[in-house]
Amino acid sequence: MASRRRQTGATDQGWLWSLRFSGYSALVFGLVVLAVASLAPNVTQLVAQRQQIAELSRSVTEDRDEVERLKAERERWNDKTFVTSQARDRLYFVKPGEVSFIVINDIDQGALTGTAGDISDEVEAASVQWPSALLGSIVNSGGARTVSEVPGAVPDPDTTEPAPADGATPTPAGE
Repeated sequence: MASRRRQTGATDQGWLWSLRFSGYSALVFGLVVLAVASLAPNVTQLVAQRQQIAELSRSVTEDRDEVERLKAERERWNDKTFVTSQARDRLYFVKPGEVSFIVINDIDQGALTGTAGDISDEVEAASVQWPSALLGSIVNSGGARTVSEVPGAVPDPDTTEPAPADGATPTPAGE
């Protein structure tokens, strides 16, 4: 077995030494290196162009999808029912004879914060008596100050007298 290893090792070294590097081999090796050096930039450019083509193809596909979406949107705007509903929603248009009501702050504040009260299965009586609340509202509105009583309010031109021409201070009406 030892003799086989020696023979194998000897043949491996002999094979390595048996290779001859001639002038023709050097010329072929030089031509291969020159070909690789001259083709490498072109291959790099080819890969970059392929990436650019793939990106542009993706962009064209996205643009076609956008065009289809816009065509569908245009078709929706050609529908009179859609235009009417948009005019009602966006511009608050109404048809002749209709009355439009706008509710301001109709959103429940508990729903916005996410802390809605507990929901019960039973109906409970309200803690506020509506007749007394109505009467309180009427009484409060009757005792409210008028515009002429509010400080800084614009005076009523019918109740004020014109300023004197001689520069004297005007006297309030009714004095």
